[in-house]
Amino acid sequence: MKASFNSKTERLFAETLGKRYSGFLENEVFTAEHERHDDHVRLTLRLDRLDASHRWVWQALHETEEPEKQNDSLFLLVDFLDAYLSEFFASNRSLRPQARFVAHEFRDVDICLRGRRRDLAAEHEAAEWLGEATETDFPDDS
Repeated sequence: MKASFNSKTERLFAETLGKRYSGFLENEVFTAEHERHDDHVRLTLRLDRLDASHRWVWQALHETEEPEKQNDSLFLLVDFLDAYLSEFFASNRSLRPQARFVAHEFRDVDICLRGRRRDLAAEHEAAEWLGEATETDFPDDS
């Protein structure tokens, strides 16, 4: 029986990344969450400052229309994000993700990645000043 990707897997993935990259973290913690759709799966990874001032956020997406392959696709995204983070930290965080999904070849398949760095403290202050809600990591329609 193949392993199922669930909330426990998300937590274990985030904890493993925290241990693997502990020497690169600056009072930060990883969190992960996944989504299953009819034609794709998506894995969101966040790296939050403990003081909630800043966040790095990445989303990896793999297209699959076969429900029985979604777990495999999610585990592929885990491997992809781990490889990406290895390059990210090796570059001293200068490797910047694009705000829109961009295809990357990984293990002979296309994986789409997008991401951004957020200054949460400034965003909250601006939203409060403008009387608006704070924005989400990515637009809902994307």
